[in-house]
Amino acid sequence: MIDGVFTSPLGRATATAQIFANHTGAPVLVIDELAEVHHGRFAGMTDEDVYALYPGELERRAKDKYGWTFPGGESYADADQRAGHALARAATHRVCRPLIVSHEMIGRMLQRHLLRLDRHEALARWTAQRCGLRDRSSYRQST
Repeated sequence: MIDGVFTSPLGRATATAQIFANHTGAPVLVIDELAEVHHGRFAGMTDEDVYALYPGELERRAKDKYGWTFPGGESYADADQRAGHALARAATHRVCRPLIVSHEMIGRMLQRHLLRLDRHEALARWTAQRCGLRDRSSYRQST
Protein backbone atom coordinates (compact mmCIF):
# COMPACT_ATOMS: atom_id res chain seq x y z
CA MET A 1 0.00 0.00 0.00
CA ILE A 2 1.11 3.58 -0.68
CA ASP A 3 2.69 5.10 2.41
CA GLY A 4 3.55 8.59 1.18
CA VAL A 5 2.07 10.89 -1.47
CA PHE A 6 4.28 13.59 -3.00
CA THR A 7 2.60 16.16 -5.22
CA SER A 8 3.07 19.23 -7.33
CA PRO A 9 1.64 22.40 -5.81
CA LEU A 10 -0.63 22.90 -8.83
CA GLY A 11 -4.36 22.40 -8.32
CA ARG A 12 -5.21 19.29 -10.31
CA ALA A 13 -2.19 17.43 -8.97
CA THR A 14 -2.93 18.29 -5.34
CA ALA A 15 -6.58 17.30 -5.81
CA THR A 16 -5.53 13.95 -7.29
CA ALA A 17 -2.98 13.41 -4.51
CA GLN A 18 -5.65 14.07 -1.88
CA ILE A 19 -7.93 11.42 -3.40
CA PHE A 20 -5.17 8.82 -3.01
CA ALA A 21 -4.33 10.03 0.48
CA ASN A 22 -7.98 9.77 1.52
CA HIS A 23 -8.12 6.15 0.36
CA THR A 24 -4.76 5.05 1.73
CA GLY A 25 -4.33 7.15 4.85
CA ALA A 26 -0.90 8.19 3.53
CA PRO A 27 0.29 11.73 4.24
CA VAL A 28 0.52 14.26 1.40
CA LEU A 29 3.63 16.38 0.98
CA VAL A 30 3.70 19.21 -1.56
CA ILE A 31 7.03 19.51 -3.35
CA ASP A 32 7.28 22.72 -5.37
CA GLU A 33 9.83 21.21 -7.74
CA LEU A 34 7.16 18.80 -9.05
CA ALA A 35 5.32 21.68 -10.78
CA GLU A 36 4.99 21.46 -14.56
CA VAL A 37 7.59 22.96 -16.88
CA HIS A 38 6.95 26.71 -17.05
CA HIS A 39 5.75 27.46 -20.59
CA GLY A 40 6.39 31.20 -20.29
CA ARG A 41 4.79 33.24 -23.07
CA PHE A 42 3.59 30.02 -24.75
CA ALA A 43 1.18 29.29 -21.88
CA GLY A 44 -2.30 28.75 -23.25
CA MET A 45 -1.18 28.77 -26.90
CA THR A 46 -1.69 26.05 -29.48
CA ASP A 47 1.03 25.13 -31.97
CA GLU A 48 -0.82 27.23 -34.53
CA ASP A 49 -0.65 30.26 -32.23
CA VAL A 50 3.06 29.74 -31.70
CA TYR A 51 3.73 29.41 -35.44
CA ALA A 52 1.90 32.68 -36.04
CA LEU A 53 3.33 34.70 -33.15
CA TYR A 54 6.82 33.17 -32.86
CA PRO A 55 7.91 32.14 -36.37
CA GLY A 56 10.70 29.56 -36.36
CA GLU A 57 10.58 28.95 -32.61
CA LEU A 58 9.14 25.43 -32.79
CA GLU A 59 11.78 24.50 -35.37
CA ARG A 60 14.50 25.73 -32.97
CA ARG A 61 12.87 23.69 -30.22
CA ALA A 62 12.87 20.58 -32.40
CA LYS A 63 16.64 20.90 -32.91
CA ASP A 64 17.41 20.88 -29.17
CA LYS A 65 14.30 19.99 -27.22
CA TYR A 66 16.27 19.42 -24.00
CA GLY A 67 18.23 22.68 -24.02
CA TRP A 68 15.68 24.97 -25.67
CA THR A 69 13.94 27.38 -23.28
CA PHE A 70 10.33 28.49 -23.55
CA PRO A 71 10.40 32.29 -24.01
CA GLY A 72 9.92 33.67 -20.51
CA GLY A 73 9.84 30.13 -19.12
CA GLU A 74 12.20 27.22 -18.66
CA SER A 75 13.80 24.30 -20.51
CA TYR A 76 13.80 20.56 -20.01
CA ALA A 77 17.34 21.02 -18.69
CA ASP A 78 15.93 23.30 -15.97
CA ALA A 79 13.14 20.81 -15.27
CA ASP A 80 15.66 17.97 -15.13
CA GLN A 81 17.47 19.70 -12.27
CA ARG A 82 14.17 20.30 -10.49
CA ALA A 83 13.18 16.64 -10.93
CA GLY A 84 16.41 15.53 -9.28
CA HIS A 85 15.83 17.92 -6.37
CA ALA A 86 12.21 16.74 -6.02
CA LEU A 87 13.24 13.09 -5.84
CA ALA A 88 15.96 13.90 -3.32
CA ARG A 89 13.42 15.73 -1.14
CA ALA A 90 10.97 12.83 -1.37
CA ALA A 91 13.74 10.39 -0.41
CA THR A 92 14.36 12.21 2.88
CA HIS A 93 10.92 11.06 4.07
CA ARG A 94 11.96 7.42 3.90
CA VAL A 95 8.67 5.99 2.73
CA CYS A 96 8.72 2.48 1.24
CA ARG A 97 5.94 2.84 -1.34
CA PRO A 98 5.68 6.46 -2.51
CA LEU A 99 3.26 7.90 -5.03
CA ILE A 100 4.39 10.95 -7.01
CA VAL A 101 1.68 13.10 -8.58
CA SER A 102 2.99 15.57 -11.15
CA HIS A 103 2.57 16.55 -14.80
CA GLU A 104 3.51 15.40 -18.29
CA MET A 105 6.67 17.37 -19.04
CA ILE A 106 8.24 17.24 -15.57
CA GLY A 107 7.20 13.58 -15.55
CA ARG A 108 9.58 12.94 -18.44
CA MET A 109 12.46 14.17 -16.32
CA LEU A 110 11.29 12.21 -13.28
CA GLN A 111 11.30 9.07 -15.44
CA ARG A 112 14.78 10.01 -16.65
CA HIS A 113 16.07 9.95 -13.08
CA LEU A 114 14.11 6.94 -11.87
CA LEU A 115 14.84 4.76 -14.92
CA ARG A 116 18.36 6.15 -15.45
CA LEU A 117 17.59 7.21 -19.03
CA ASP A 118 19.77 9.60 -20.97
CA ARG A 119 18.04 12.85 -21.87
CA HIS A 120 17.39 11.91 -25.50
CA GLU A 121 15.99 8.53 -24.51
CA ALA A 122 13.66 10.12 -21.95
CA LEU A 123 12.24 12.56 -24.49
CA ALA A 124 11.98 10.00 -27.31
CA ARG A 125 10.39 7.40 -25.04
CA TRP A 126 7.61 9.72 -24.00
CA THR A 127 6.99 11.09 -27.51
CA ALA A 128 6.46 7.56 -28.82
CA GLN A 129 3.79 7.01 -26.17
CA ARG A 130 1.87 10.10 -27.29
CA CYS A 131 1.72 8.98 -30.95
CA GLY A 132 -0.71 11.05 -32.96
CA LEU A 133 -1.52 13.67 -30.34
CA ARG A 134 0.96 16.32 -31.54
CA ASP A 135 -1.49 18.40 -33.58
CA ARG A 136 -3.78 18.77 -30.57
CA SER A 137 -1.08 20.02 -28.26
CA SER A 138 -1.21 23.27 -26.46
CA TYR A 139 1.09 24.87 -23.95
CA ARG A 140 -1.38 25.07 -21.10
CA GLN A 141 0.05 25.93 -17.74
CA SER A 142 -1.30 23.32 -15.37
CA THR A 143 -3.57 24.48 -12.60
